[in-house]
Amino acid sequence: MAVYLFKTTLLSFLFWGFYQLILRQEKILMFNRFFLLFSATVSFIIPFWISQTTYLSISNSPLPTTETEGWMYIASLQEDPKIHIEDLLWGIYAIGFVCMLVRFGKKLYPIVNLIREGNQTPKKGYTQVFHPKTQEAFSFLHFIFLPGSGDIALLLKHELAHVKQKHSLDILWIEFLHCLAWLNPVIILFKRAMRLNHEFLADQAVTRDLLSPEPYVHLILEKASILKNPLLVSPMHIGQTKARFEMIFTSNKKVMNTLKQVLSFLLILASFQLFGKEQILLTDKIPQHNLSPEPSISYVEESEEVFKDLNMEDGGMMLYVEVEGRKGRYILGWIQGGVKVKFLNKAGKWVTKICKDLSQQEREHFWNLDASKAQAFRPLPPVKEPTPEQLKDFQDPEKYGLWLNGKRTPNHELANFSPDKIHRFFYSGLEKNAAHYGQYTYHLSVETKAYINRKYSGDKGGNWEDIYLKEKEHYKKLFKQ
Repeated sequence: MAVYLFKTTLLSFLFWGFYQLILRQEKILMFNRFFLLFSATVSFIIPFWISQTTYLSISNSPLPTTETEGWMYIASLQEDPKIHIEDLLWGIYAIGFVCMLVRFGKKLYPIVNLIREGNQTPKKGYTQVFHPKTQEAFSFLHFIFLPGSGDIALLLKHELAHVKQKHSLDILWIEFLHCLAWLNPVIILFKRAMRLNHEFLADQAVTRDLLSPEPYVHLILEKASILKNPLLVSPMHIGQTKARFEMIFTSNKKVMNTLKQVLSFLLILASFQLFGKEQILLTDKIPQHNLSPEPSISYVEESEEVFKDLNMEDGGMMLYVEVEGRKGRYILGWIQGGVKVKFLNKAGKWVTKICKDLSQQEREHFWNLDASKAQAFRPLPPVKEPTPEQLKDFQDPEKYGLWLNGKRTPNHELANFSPDKIHRFFYSGLEKNAAHYGQYTYHLSVETKAYINRKYSGDKGGNWEDIYLKEKEHYKKLFKQ
């Protein structure tokens, strides 16, 4: 059981991580919907998949020749009468499964009750339900609940998209999977990703026929502050509002989308082979059609080593990797000598020092991030407000690629800000090897004063940030580009 739980958790995390890193930002919404459904389901099936069969010949095995020998041989195959730890684990799992089913029923009951008590009006393709407790629009199966006021036309179109695409079935299925896999925390991440993708699909259905998405965007903002309904329905407000806005304004990239879909299929196929189980069959004769040359196991392991430069010229420290065939260093972590750092020493006490004042022993311990919980103090950046002319110029998408408060954002969003609302900005020209080269000329970063105030609210004049070693896989992808 432990091996199965480990494999399913690892598989589901692999699929969810692939979705977040590769598919999440692309406008292949229907594909993403079925990828989430399929990958969440097969992550619990793949460990049972037989990826390899081994035939073990017993034709030359010694058999018992006397009654005593025969009795001893059979007795060794009998089950141990004592309770095994495996049985105890299955018992705990069964109790958890029952509790999750009860929880599932408690979520479902209020919705069924609203449907039963509400005033139902059959319509073409759905049933409209009016209930005095309904304060916001939501849908469940073919039932659509609408409030007594608001922009009913857009609300209805949004919820009708959920009904036509049968999103409630996805939610019911993933909730049932959560009952089965209550020990796997990654299933919660799948639920969130799936529900947000449902909102992307409904948003797409609404905005497809609109001349301008502005009225619908305002409606989403209006509904975002309303209290949430039970999690088994599809309410208008659900999801990360900013993520939905980004998806509404995202353009479709056909070639890249096709490549990513092919990569998704390859990942799933590879998972069946890598995470399946080996079947061992005892036979007195190995079938001829299964005979094959002994497979040669070979793999290529990248000789990627992490290096430390603990004594830079300014008293700082650096972690980096050097990749064969590439020039320069790829920095994983870097602390300048004048930066204030904080960490837990070997005695478990917090130490706060300037980086250049650390002893050699402290420097070695500092990069043991699990033990040291290392942090660095980032001072509040100086104010650099743009002029009105610059702010207007920044709205040109062919000239600037905008990152607003660390997120890729359509340039026209800057029209909502005046220069005094901007804390700082900086931009740089794109090199020919840049990912977005040719799409625009400058990479522009803008941070608002509201964002800076939130980010640096913890300490006067700045804040403490965790030091972390970025995933090597991320850098491997960069090396291959």
